[in-house]
Amino acid sequence: MIRSRRIAHFALLPSALVALVLAIPLALTGTAVTGAQEATPAAEATHEHDTGAAPLSAESVAFIAEVQTASARFADFAVAEAEGYRQITRYRLALDDQGEIKRARMGEFGRAHFASRDAAGDDAILDPANPEGLVYLRMPDGEMRLLGVMFAAPASEVPDAASSPVIWHTHAVNCVRADGGQSGKKQSMTLAVDCPPAAQKPQVRYLSHVWFVGEPEEALAAHLSRSFQRELLEEAAPAPDPTPA
Repeated sequence: MIRSRRIAHFALLPSALVALVLAIPLALTGTAVTGAQEATPAAEATHEHDTGAAPLSAESVAFIAEVQTASARFADFAVAEAEGYRQITRYRLALDDQGEIKRARMGEFGRAHFASRDAAGDDAILDPANPEGLVYLRMPDGEMRLLGVMFAAPASEVPDAASSPVIWHTHAVNCVRADGGQSGKKQSMTLAVDCPPAAQKPQVRYLSHVWFVGEPEEALAAHLSRSFQRELLEEAAPAPDPTPA
């Protein structure tokens, strides 16, 4: 079973579509993270982002607990649907090249993001009860397990590192030219400083996660750790067909 997270004394309960629904492009040029922690250059270069493994501040611990309480209703997927959350990424059952699980199946099982137009369109920043996005794991039997929530905000409104209880990041995969075209390796982490000035595009949105599963020290990580992703995917992977006699 997927293990629930415990933070201090708080028990936590159990590519174009993104831009169209939320105007949160997951492939924009920009710095990797800001907020509760800063990413290391090595993490940025490999698209791993910050792992969020440093000790959490008291403010962060309190915010995580508040999010868990306020968003607990989304453990029932029907509630999320009723409140207008719609799928914006396909279900993914795979890891990257060195992820050990290469049963790459898109569209049936695995992790997916769901977003709310209403939450994305309001003026609230870090509203624990109304996150801009939710992350679910779809099991082979159709069960939807809530993994965590996602917040989004314009770069101009993201709190600075000293005052933010979360880690803000962008999914920068390449440089964006003035004509809207892109350059750089697909799925690679390219920072704004690495792009020619003429190829840079102002950052529109920053993202942050609060995970309800995994290791406590990774509650604010941009991504779940590879080891825990493997654990999730092993459970979500459909059983192999019986070998013919």
